[in-house]
Amino acid sequence: EGDLRILTLEGSGYEMGRQHGEALREEIHQGVLPSFGNFTESDSKLRKLPETNRREVAAKLDREIFDPLRRFVPQVYLDELRGIAEGSGLPADVVLRGNFLSELLQVSLKQQVPSEGAPTGGGCTGFAVAGPATRDGELLHGKNTDYQGIGVWNRFPVLILSKPADGFASVRSTSAGLIKCNTCMNAQGITLGGHFLFSSDTVADGVAFTILENEIMRRATSLREAISTVEAGPRAGAFAFIVSDGKTGEAVALECTRTEVSQRWLSDGSVFMSNVCTASEAQKECDILLRASVGRNPLSRWRRIGDLITKHHGSIDLDTALGFLGDHHDEASGRERGTAHTIGSIASVTSVLLRPERRELWMGVGPVPTANNPFLGFGCGAALAGDGELEFLGRRSGNPFGEDARLRAVHRY
Repeated sequence: EGDLRILTLEGSGYEMGRQHGEALREEIHQGVLPSFGNFTESDSKLRKLPETNRREVAAKLDREIFDPLRRFVPQVYLDELRGIAEGSGLPADVVLRGNFLSELLQVSLKQQVPSEGAPTGGGCTGFAVAGPATRDGELLHGKNTDYQGIGVWNRFPVLILSKPADGFASVRSTSAGLIKCNTCMNAQGITLGGHFLFSSDTVADGVAFTILENEIMRRATSLREAISTVEAGPRAGAFAFIVSDGKTGEAVALECTRTEVSQRWLSDGSVFMSNVCTASEAQKECDILLRASVGRNPLSRWRRIGDLITKHHGSIDLDTALGFLGDHHDEASGRERGTAHTIGSIASVTSVLLRPERRELWMGVGPVPTANNPFLGFGCGAALAGDGELEFLGRRSGNPFGEDARLRAVHRY
């Protein structure tokens, strides 16, 4: 539908990877993987170094981050990454590194304090609302994926229906060549949205959150099982998940560092997340942005999504929730802005709203901010159950962000 690629993968890890690589070979070569997987060549600072120094940095990253990460990747996912590489023709090491860019940044950024204006690797905003917060009590789970690769990631969005030989079927929104789930839902009605945290309590020796996302989709039938998967450890990186269950209407936010997993459950029908630790005092002490007082952006988005939920409490429905994702109010300055400390931002490369009780997924597709574009809806129940295909449900407007001229200005910027 338009620029959205819809892909069905089935079989073993290698078979699904090979199908992915062959079907999207051109998109993968033009997409984010070549950049993400050659970080020393694409990073604005590192690429200015002499070639010898770049090679030394690349070898150091492999030795200290990617090799330890690889040791904790189950063989089925190594096989899937190998299949993507062989199907697309990209080098296997590029595919692996590119799929674990988040973990690289989570571990390496603890060695430096980002400045207030510097890119910080991610700025996702997510929420789950249910019960007294929504118009009819329905569970709604929304998330913007704010990430690197602006203008490239969102050129090749993919909705993937995975039917693994050894687990539950699931749907996930991502970009060509990535096994990252970002925002996803399995056949059991378990949904997940992942978030980047900045913490000094992080190492490379552990299970990457990219792998945990996939494991929860393959294995979890309940929130307790999802939590157990994350808590089992050891964990690499620092990250957060909002996980919900369409069978029970429950949702929980998990904030995860090397040593702790904290939980925040629905309170008065809502739970929400940006990119700072909120639940544990020990985790807050290790939060780099909070300690350095450079967390205005995630704190602004945190307060804004909370304010929106409070303002519309008891009347939130699909269209209201889609509007949250495209909101442009800058809480830090108290006014609407095209790009700033806003939920809908120029880094919003994927925007998704899930209705897990109905097994529906709504995905914003187009230029960033993706939540200011039409959302395409898909009924996933029959496909996840193995009884049919994804059903196209039509378009919803999302949040158009005022006059067309204002949105065109953001696109031009």
